[in-house]
Amino acid sequence: PPPLRQMAAAAVVRADVAPAMSHKPVASALPSAEAVGAEPKAPADEDEAEKARAERIAARRLQAAPPPSQEAQLARLDASPSPRFDVGDSTAWLDHLDREGYVVIRAAADAEQRLEAERLLWEFLEDRTSWRRSTPSTWTDEAFASVGNIHRGIMNRGGIGQSKFQWHTRTLPVVRQAFERIWETDELIVSFDGANVFRPWNHGFTKTMCGWWHVDQGRASQGRHAVQGFVSLYAADATTGGLTVLPRSHLRHNEVVQDQKDPTIDFCTVQPYSALLQEHVHRLVTCEAGDLVLWDSRLVHANAPAPATPVGPEDQLLRAASYMCMTPKSHAEPNTLLLRRSAFERGFTTTHWPHRPNLVDGPGPCVASLKFASPEIRALVG
Repeated sequence: PPPLRQMAAAAVVRADVAPAMSHKPVASALPSAEAVGAEPKAPADEDEAEKARAERIAARRLQAAPPPSQEAQLARLDASPSPRFDVGDSTAWLDHLDREGYVVIRAAADAEQRLEAERLLWEFLEDRTSWRRSTPSTWTDEAFASVGNIHRGIMNRGGIGQSKFQWHTRTLPVVRQAFERIWETDELIVSFDGANVFRPWNHGFTKTMCGWWHVDQGRASQGRHAVQGFVSLYAADATTGGLTVLPRSHLRHNEVVQDQKDPTIDFCTVQPYSALLQEHVHRLVTCEAGDLVLWDSRLVHANAPAPATPVGPEDQLLRAASYMCMTPKSHAEPNTLLLRRSAFERGFTTTHWPHRPNLVDGPGPCVASLKFASPEIRALVG
């Protein structure tokens, strides 16, 4: 496989990581003015644009309420049950995804598949950290920091992106069916991203943080370019915490990224003074164990700890989620497909973009030859 220097140079290393309304795939991101031969902005024009940007931000800060505390943000969450759909009822759930920006697909993993996913998650954790499933006293912050972010629960290091756990959930038939319905093709490639776990903070473990609202699609990309997702190993509700969203905020994506300095970066934080945070409902997306949760990359989202006191035992994680994103293979350049094959064989973890594979971690210990992988895995690598 070719070297990964090009990917490494473009890597977006973020410890906080974990598209016009149509179901059909869209073309790649809009080109910049320079890419199509337009005259670049003069320095004076850039100064004026930066001045206007600063004035807009200052005005919004003056109008906004003071940033709320963690407790106030958790109290605001709507944790009422989220609608759940069968994957075969695609007309209904695609309409919900288009309208609300997120959707819950029922039972992507059956009981046996979910238990296998849980086993593989703990196999990864026990191999890469000092955690031991039967000994909660080993579930320390220091050990988790070697594979992820303590305050957000995201795991994106230690080779998680090419782990057996991640490939198990990526190749679940219902997961594949859902993404095929979104893009209306079975020629898909998958992200090499990671997972998320919450420990039971009611038993003394560090509580994760809420309020890190963001979108995962920059201003240069107009319309739907990606739908992100995860399979939840456990039920999610007010006693566990989980994904939080601002429903319908994907319809205001241009407003969210208006002041993004570099429109080509597919990550933009939403500041506390944003009108969206003042005006939109803040929803905790609930689901049952084994469900697939999907959301548009333009949707404002984050995650949050349980707004209510957890009730589970000390030796049970509050949350365990396996992230995945699939996009049409046709969205990737030929060289990108070569780089993806090399990333697979060298154990790299990426962000959620399959056709824009920015590296987060690697090379990792999960080294394998693609030619010996299953047909399902080879197809999703590309």
